[in-house]
Amino acid sequence: MRPFFPLLSSIAFLLILVLFLHSLPYPPVIYNATDSLPHGFYLVRPGRVYHKGQLVVCEVPEHVRALVVSRQWLKEDGLFIKTIVGIPGDTARVRKGQFVVNDTDFGPVHKYDSQGGKLPAYVYDACSVNGYILAAPGKERSFDSRYFGPVRPELILGEAIPLVLF
Repeated sequence: MRPFFPLLSSIAFLLILVLFLHSLPYPPVIYNATDSLPHGFYLVRPGRVYHKGQLVVCEVPEHVRALVVSRQWLKEDGLFIKTIVGIPGDTARVRKGQFVVNDTDFGPVHKYDSQGGKLPAYVYDACSVNGYILAAPGKERSFDSRYFGPVRPELILGEAIPLVLF
């Protein structure tokens, strides 16, 4: 029995680890395969307060989930990794076809995606927003808050910390 002890204890440890990770309400590490950010693995560090410039992991808002899945941008249980570019109280609007948050231009708002599919048009009325505005700065084709609006705080699972990037 002694020669099998290391093997059995390793199997028991792995089983406990898998059960623990499976019990979490969100995955502790996720893989990004989209072109909005570098491909690779990101650690999800839960938080309660988020700030501008912070990279976060969030659930896809329900009103655009079917679109995201049908266009195969993410799987059904996929998560966004985006940068917070606006916080509650900030002002967002579309000005001359450009998405602007507090006078910072985050690029054009396209009517169609790169494959010709129609994109939703979220109407910003230049008033302060409730929720977080997410974008991928420098990636004008990113599907982000310019199309689906501000994200409710409860949809943000935590900060995204790059672990291994390709």
